[in-house]
Order: sequence, then structure tokens, then C-alpha cells
Amino acid sequence: MDGPLVDALEFISKSHPSYDKLKSYLVSFIENIIKYQKNGYFYWQLGALDSYVDTSATAMIGYAIKKGITIGLIDKKYENVALNALDAIIKSTKNGIIGDCSGECRGLSMYPQVYSSYPWSQGPGTALYSLSVQ
Repeated sequence: MDGPLVDALEFISKSHPSYDKLKSYLVSFIENIIKYQKNGYFYWQLGALDSYVDTSATAMIGYAIKKGITIGLIDKKYENVALNALDAIIKSTKNGIIGDCSGECRGLSMYPQVYSSYPWSQGPGTALYSLSVQ
């Protein structure tokens, strides 16, 4: 998703020749992706809103939005998207472990449709929570 891009933009000099292009990409990405949020979640396949939720996608997108707002890259009007993502992550958390995460991709377009607890939701989910409670 764009968690790494928003983190990179925090440290790239605003005078760097690619800064404005990267920032524009991030904002455009956010503006285009928010329409795929349903009940706070993003799904394993963004446009498939009747498929299985994916907390890794939800956490990464929520984190990118919240971090972008926090460092002044993204308009605060998207705050509810990040907070709704956090609420969804909390709904999928049992005993401190985030579930409903898509399993490991086995190769190009090879998704196992196995959902459980994996590091790729734990890290971004914890980061989103951390930013949200500051």
C-alpha cells in the first residue's frame, strides 16, 4: 500500500525534484481508494466489497492516511477513513492479536484465501493504533 511512501515523504526534502510528484501520487491514491472502504474495512481485493475483509489492507491504508494527516501531507477531511479503519482493526482483534488477515501470497496473483493472524497486519495495525492515540 502506501505506508512506505508516506513514511519516505516525511524525510524526503521538499526541494527534491520528485517530492511534489510523489506527494501528488499519495493524495491521488488516497482519494481513489477510500470509496472501497466498507464497515471500516478494506477487502482482500479492493473492488470486491462482498468478499472477505483483509486487516492487512485495512491497517496499511488506515496507517498511510493517518500518518499523512499527522505530517501535513493529506487533508484532515480523511480522518474518518483512518478512524473507521482503526475501529475495524479493533473489531478483528482477539486477545491482543489482529485476525482476519489475508494469508501469504504464493506468487503473482496466487492468493490462498486463508485468513488468520499474520505479521503484515500486526505491524501496520499497531502503528495505526499508536498514531491514533497520541
